[in-house]
Amino acid sequence: MNPLRPLLLLLPLLAALPARTQEKGSALAFFESDVRPVLVQRCVACHGPSGASAKIRLDRPIDAATARRVLAAVRGDGPAAMPPSGRLPAAQVAAIGKWVAAGAPFPAATG
Repeated sequence: MNPLRPLLLLLPLLAALPARTQEKGSALAFFESDVRPVLVQRCVACHGPSGASAKIRLDRPIDAATARRVLAAVRGDGPAAMPPSGRLPAAQVAAIGKWVAAGAPFPAATG
């Protein structure tokens, strides 16, 4: 067996790493520009450090099932339409949907 064969098999995986890193970076940038502002303005007062209504906190990472529940709520499809102060604009609901479809990426905590 050629001693380089294992390395050759890894080349496609290694080549994909920069693309995945870039995808993750753009997903996080999208979160920061289009999703986090909505969460901060309309959600974190009830779903943040000072309260976790329905046991959901939106100031930190959430799992896929919770992300789907959040999306259903902001679409008005769930048992409780959110936010209670009134529906989000369609563009904000779409942004949350795109975020959830991307796996609900959330920046790692720093500091």
